[in-house]
Amino acid sequence: TIYNKSVKNQHKTRHMKKATFFFTCSIILPALCFTAMAQYEAKDCGEIVKQHKKIAILPFVVSYQMKQTKNMSAEINQKQLEAQSYLLQNQLYTAMLLRLEKLKYNVEIQNIDETNSVLQKAKITVGDLPATPKEKVAKILKADAVIYGIMSGKQLLTEGEAAAIKLIGTLSNSSTYTTTNECNMDVSLLNSFDGKLLWKFNGNYTGSSIEGMAENAFYSVSRQIPYSEKWRKKNERKNR
Repeated sequence: TIYNKSVKNQHKTRHMKKATFFFTCSIILPALCFTAMAQYEAKDCGEIVKQHKKIAILPFVVSYQMKQTKNMSAEINQKQLEAQSYLLQNQLYTAMLLRLEKLKYNVEIQNIDETNSVLQKAKITVGDLPATPKEKVAKILKADAVIYGIMSGKQLLTEGEAAAIKLIGTLSNSSTYTTTNECNMDVSLLNSFDGKLLWKFNGNYTGSSIEGMAENAFYSVSRQIPYSEKWRKKNERKNR
């Protein structure tokens, strides 16, 4: 009947739309989110982290390769890097707080305002972090472990910076001003007693802004870091 044909056509159209949607996602999402991820875990990670009571998230180290413009001095560039360091620290802190109860973390996460205040009083700047032993930093912060992150890439822009540069490129009709970001995100968990690397996450990402790439990376980090109930149960099964 005409009614049955109409219903069949509607189902067919709906299935075609679904197929198109999933096919499009399968192409677009990997390009926007990540191209590769790797994870490291020390053999005695489980034994060590179960003794931890408090951890601290350090400002990220940010480095990238970008064409220097006439209006961008070395001082402006350094300030931009520092702002992005604290932006990433805040994003990871927020991502972990959002999952603190749901994933049942068994550790306290130090407020980043306190972390940064203590570091400032100790005269440890973002630029000092790479060369400063992390066990020393952890002890200054009175934390059992620290999360230390590095974001590096060809171009790293916040959403606001990407919009501004895109506008400049449009007005000047120049291809020099591009807003495509590519980065490598490296996040490490280091023990305060000896600075030992307990756990590490590494991923490559592309996107239109730092915030977008970091959101994808930190979603994985916050779920996989070895403080959740799921991780503890998995570790117990592994050691039986």
